[in-house]
Amino acid sequence: MTIREIVKTEMTTSALNEAKHLQLQQARSHEILDKMAAKMNFLKMRMLGYVMHKAYKSMYEKVIINTPGIKRVIELTESNSGNIVYCPTHRSYMDFLMISYVLYSHDVKVPHI
Repeated sequence: MTIREIVKTEMTTSALNEAKHLQLQQARSHEILDKMAAKMNFLKMRMLGYVMHKAYKSMYEKVIINTPGIKRVIELTESNSGNIVYCPTHRSYMDFLMISYVLYSHDVKVPHI
């Protein structure tokens, strides 16, 4: 059962139990979901990407990227065959920052962190 189906079921149940109008419940739930949804700001992402690029160039001598792996991720994202779960090791904060930066620099949709 998807989240939308669960929300719709809960709205219907709530509307029937409390004798409220279903439209009011739907409007309120959409309002709540909109507040919860992440909004990507591409200008900020570009600026952050530039800053990260400069920072990485000064911090690291080189970064080795698994190019066949990135190509596979690009294929999977373009096919829309499912979700991709990235599992950083969390040895440092650099893990998830580096994942985001590498994906962004290869024009892959950046995950919400």
